[in-house]
Formats: sequence, C-alpha cells, structure tokens
Amino acid sequence: MKRLAAEALAFLMLPLAASFAGNAQAAIAEELGLGSTHACARTTDGAAFCWGANAQGQLGNSTAANSSQPVAVTGLGANVTSIAGGYQHSCAALANGSAVCWGRNDTAQLGDGSKVQRNAPVQVFGLSNVSAVAAGTYHSCALLNTGAVKCWGQNSGGQLGDATVQSPRLVPVDVVNLSGAVGIATGLAHTCAVLTNGQVKCWGVNTDGQLGNGTIVSSKTPVVVANLNDAVAVVAGQYHTCARTASGGAKCWGNFNYGQLGNGMTGSPAAKVTSPVDVTGLTSGVASIYAPSGGGSTCAVMTDGAAKCWGYNGSGQLGTGDYTNRSYAAAVTGVNGVINRFAIGPSSACAASSVDGLVCWGSNTVGQHGAGNTTNVNFPQHVIGF
Repeated sequence: MKRLAAEALAFLMLPLAASFAGNAQAAIAEELGLGSTHACARTTDGAAFCWGANAQGQLGNSTAANSSQPVAVTGLGANVTSIAGGYQHSCAALANGSAVCWGRNDTAQLGDGSKVQRNAPVQVFGLSNVSAVAAGTYHSCALLNTGAVKCWGQNSGGQLGDATVQSPRLVPVDVVNLSGAVGIATGLAHTCAVLTNGQVKCWGVNTDGQLGNGTIVSSKTPVVVANLNDAVAVVAGQYHTCARTASGGAKCWGNFNYGQLGNGMTGSPAAKVTSPVDVTGLTSGVASIYAPSGGGSTCAVMTDGAAKCWGYNGSGQLGTGDYTNRSYAAAVTGVNGVINRFAIGPSSACAASSVDGLVCWGSNTVGQHGAGNTTNVNFPQHVIGF
C-alpha cells in the first residue's frame, strides 16, 4: 500500500481520446480509487479525474450529472498526491499537505465541519502533513507523515478510533494510542493501520472478526491484529480485512460468506474467522492487495504483473469472465501486458496495464467503466482518455 486546501485551484483538463488499444495514452493512471458506482484516478502529473455516478457530487466536477467518461475534478490542477473513492464520496491529498473531499456528506464524511453535500472539493478542516487518504463507506481518514492518523465522519461503531462513539464527527479527530503508521484502510465501519514494526492495528465494529484480534468484541481504540508481525500493507472490505506481508504473502480475516478470505471457506452470512489466515496459494509473490470498503471481494497483483481475485462476483468484478463467486484466488482475464495499477469496488474493478492502458469491468449501469457507455460487461473496457 502506498503512503499516502483548496489553494491553487487551477483547472486542468487533459485531452480525451476514444480508444487507446496499442496507441499512445493521453493520460497515465498513477493511482485508482473506486466507490460504489464511481471511479477516480490520479495521473502521473498529479491531476484527478472521476467518472460514473454523480448524484451526490462524487465526481467533483461541480455538477450532479453522471458521466460515462472521465471528467476533471474541479480546481485541483496538478496538485494531487493521493486519491481515494468512498461509497458515494471521494477524497484527495494535495501537494501542500492538506486534504480535500467531495460528494455525499450526510455523516460528515467530507470533514469540512458540515453535513452539506458538495459537488466540488472542499478542504478537510485543520489537516496538514497529509501523506495519504482513505475513504470508507461513511467515514474517511488521513495518514500524516508523522505516523499519526486522523479520521472523521460516522463513528457509531468506534471506527474513528478516538475512544468514543460520538457520531458523526464533523471534523478530524486523532486516533488514540497509535503511532508509526505507514498505511491506512477504511471499511464499512472499521479502520486499520499498518505500522513500521510490521504490526497491524484495527478499530471499530468487530461483529465479524474484522479487527483480527481473536474476538468479536468491537473497539473504540486500536487493537493489535493477532499473529501478524511482518505486514507492509492493509486493506479493509465491508466485513473483512487483508494484509500483505513482507515476504509477499496475503493473509485475511473476518467474514467469509462469499469466500473473500481466499482460503477455500464459504458459509452463512455469519461465517467468520477472527484472526489472520493465509490466502491459499498466495504465500509469496504478492506485490499489492486490494479490497472494496463496501464489498466482499479481494484482489492481489502479483510480482509478475498478473492479477488474481476472490470473493463476491455477482457483477463480474473479479474479472474471471463469469459471475461465479470464488473462495480461492482466481486469475483476472482479458487484461494484456503487465498490470501496474489496480482497484476494486463493490461491483466493478479497474486496472492499468503496460499494453491496454486503463480498463474497467463489472457493473457499468451509470458509466463507471469510463468507456462512454452504460453496458454491463464482465470483460475489460477501455477508459476514455487513458
């Protein structure tokens, strides 16, 4: 996982093109963030684009109109250093160390001191030294370059980590008893951080074991994930969590009703594992790992540039060319070349490769493939302009 204000609001729009198969790309995706029905990308030159659903303003282009092709986020120019897609909101870290968010705000997930929906970026109150942002379903967090974490938004399950369940929090609060964080992840109602010492700490709702500490007791403050001392990245799904280890392995814990732990187990909606288990066949060779904050799927990009996914596949988001759930890691098909960027949402996924540029697949009901159409397909479509 990569480490992760409204100053200098110069408008930037890169040229768009209709197809990029085998051609030079107008823009190159450096980072991807997928929400429920929208997607965002940070380009190599620090610009931000989003596409898909926009009724809550989650595309950030000062309108509420859906877009089936990428649109520039208003006013961010070439200043974006990190981007994240939440359920129906988006956030970005900027080069000056501040953070901005836009979209749905009924639980104060934008952190601007209000619960007013925004269709263009607003500055998150009081933040500086931000290195990365994470956008969950109804809350958001920022990783600071000091190793501290601040969160805001819904807190009814203690997912902000401030030792309270005061909710919502309109502006960022400190996560208590946490230092040395180098990566963060936000799920539906839980949050996790990976630390410099290889530990992972999680906090919030734990009814499915998603905090990984061997219990199903929720916690308003960070608890240590059991039997995990060599983590380098962490991701949070709706009711599960996964980590990549220093040796390139993948471990998951929490709910496994769709097979999202990747160890061959499926079960009832209440099926759970409360501490980390190995993803079968992925004890080495994992370069990066992904999970949607509002979904039951997990994916990994391997060191050879291939991708594998497991868990829920009702919209074809696993990229396997079908709609069958997987309890073991299955190869993503149809993406040519080496995959160097990836993201998965609750019902769709996107990848950038050395041959295809940026492509998306899965649900496309509101244009979240960015391909200029709203056709649902379980094979990759090119994102216009990338």
